[in-house]
Amino acid sequence: MHVTLDERYVITCKESDLVVRGYFLTGIGTSIAALYTQKYNELGKEIFDAWIASLDRSQVEVHKFAKQAGGV
Repeated sequence: MHVTLDERYVITCKESDLVVRGYFLTGIGTSIAALYTQKYNELGKEIFDAWIASLDRSQVEVHKFAKQAGGV
């Protein structure tokens, strides 16, 4: 699984599937989002950071990478 906010995360499940609830971008979602001015969401960042911190490291590996300029 790849997740990007301020940084890019790669999450690898060691043994079982990781169940994630929430919103995920799709082709149509990305197209709709392109109609709006992008702005930083501080609450979203807090929720995202809390979710990353809550992952059980015995079940998943979390790798964090700096987001590249102009890319994901």
